[in-house]
Amino acid sequence: MGGRIPEDIIDKVRDEVAIEEVIGHFVPLQRKGSSYWGCCPFHTEKTPSFHVHPERQIFYCFGCQRGGGVFRFLMDKEGMSFPEAVQWCASRIGLDLTRFLESEREGPDPRGPVFEANRWWAEWAAERLNSPAGEAARNYARQRGLHPETIEGFGLGYAPADGRELVESARKADISEEALLAAGILGRKEGRAPFAYFRSRIIFPIRGVAQKIHGFGGRILGPGEPKYLNSPETPVFHKRRTLYALPEARAELVRTRSAILVEGYLDAIALHQAGWKNTIATCGTAFSAEQAQVLRRYVDRMVLVFDGDRAGQKAAYRSADVALGVGLDVRIVRLDGAKDPADLVQSGEEAYLQGAIEQAPGLVVCMAREVEQRGGGRELKERALQHLKSLIAKVEDPIRGELLLQEAAEVFQVPSQILRPGSAQRTGASGAKGGGTPAPVTSELESSLLRSAMASRTARRLLMERIDSTAFGDPSAIEVFELLRDLNEERESIEIADFESASAGAQSLAARLLRERPGEGFDAVAEIQTRLRGWEAQREKDQRQAQTQELDLRYASGDQSWREELRRKAEQLKREDHPTDSDHTAQRGDEPQ
Repeated sequence: MGGRIPEDIIDKVRDEVAIEEVIGHFVPLQRKGSSYWGCCPFHTEKTPSFHVHPERQIFYCFGCQRGGGVFRFLMDKEGMSFPEAVQWCASRIGLDLTRFLESEREGPDPRGPVFEANRWWAEWAAERLNSPAGEAARNYARQRGLHPETIEGFGLGYAPADGRELVESARKADISEEALLAAGILGRKEGRAPFAYFRSRIIFPIRGVAQKIHGFGGRILGPGEPKYLNSPETPVFHKRRTLYALPEARAELVRTRSAILVEGYLDAIALHQAGWKNTIATCGTAFSAEQAQVLRRYVDRMVLVFDGDRAGQKAAYRSADVALGVGLDVRIVRLDGAKDPADLVQSGEEAYLQGAIEQAPGLVVCMAREVEQRGGGRELKERALQHLKSLIAKVEDPIRGELLLQEAAEVFQVPSQILRPGSAQRTGASGAKGGGTPAPVTSELESSLLRSAMASRTARRLLMERIDSTAFGDPSAIEVFELLRDLNEERESIEIADFESASAGAQSLAARLLRERPGEGFDAVAEIQTRLRGWEAQREKDQRQAQTQELDLRYASGDQSWREELRRKAEQLKREDHPTDSDHTAQRGDEPQ
């Protein structure tokens, strides 16, 4: 039958399931005569106007005029697809639709053993958490303020340091070694016996929207690296497409049309426990376009609540770029100090966090505030505007893109036309010599940086720490850079399959760079360090030249109030670019003897 539920089966499920019982699972209902009434789950109201009619198998709200049948209710309330809604109702009447939902292929779903291994290990790890061996993990959860019912609800577990018990328990449960390896629960190095992938860690099961466990995250207890470890890519777990706590948050996401995105599993759990039920988290990677597309099915607005340190704020800006690109309205919370959301909840600062979420500004205002806080320099402002211009060009919705453009022009007090995609631009950060034709980075240099980053995870990390996407002029190079940034922690080398979601231009560039990638013996880290030093030196020289030209022009205009200062600054900049012997002598004379 291959993935399609027959119409007669759909009719059977619709006829046999009690709509008042299904809706009553989500909404308190009171019987009045032959109907049921309650407060509408789709809008806020005090007087019940939500009507369920069992005989006709429909619901209707006289307040917001939303109505339909039992499947429509689940699709609107829980964000289910139509097959998911039918399957959910079928399970209520004891009907198994698995055979209709399998894909077109011979034999059973090959992912079945992986899902079964994940289910078994999640239960096994939960048992270990509650055993004497799990005391350190229980203490950690308690120290982070998690309640027992929260721990149970999110299915937290513990992976012991010794993996031998895992292998023996799996054998007794008839879970094959092959399934454990395919699920990433066991790992294997060439020529060696399998080993437990997670050891001495508190475990966070990661579920899909159908509540099946797709993978796991683990935080180490005590010293050691990495601090957080996620399941490897498996037939059922893809980090770039998965959002942690999505099943738990889905109903609230649909109801509020708003999401709170945090960085860590504990942040998401802590916020759920404190009442922010629409919180979700990434799974150990930067927020990706695939995750944004998933979230776009449920919400229109996203509030980013990342750590208060510099790294957290940079991650928030990157995530905002991705979300705006798919049409989400984005707000950014800037937390005081280096606290994360879980810290604030644990220290009783929920009121502060609530205010920060409610008053969170958009990306444009956040960037303008940061420019001001860091001194308001010309270079900082120009980099912010270049970043916004690049972002505006990626926004798919032309209306939203135009609104973002107008907001940026108003906040930064610049003409809107300079932010319009495709418009000519002046640049002091990395412009060309003399004539003024902009050349932010040469094509050869762009290619070299990206080619080296593709060859080594360490080189990628170094590149991401030193520059951002505004350093590139070619849109395809920008897209490749951003995809590499998201893949930074995935594995050592990059393959063309990693760019399957990219534009045609980015795929073409990536394919060329991979073909040109040097062979064994190539030191990607050394190459990228050399290229970055050259790029930074050229950028600084271009900045000085552009600033000198501007100062000379203002000096020549006869602006008396600035005249002497402009002359002094121009001379200083020229001296830095062409130091004299006397300058070197003076510098040596200042050195301590």
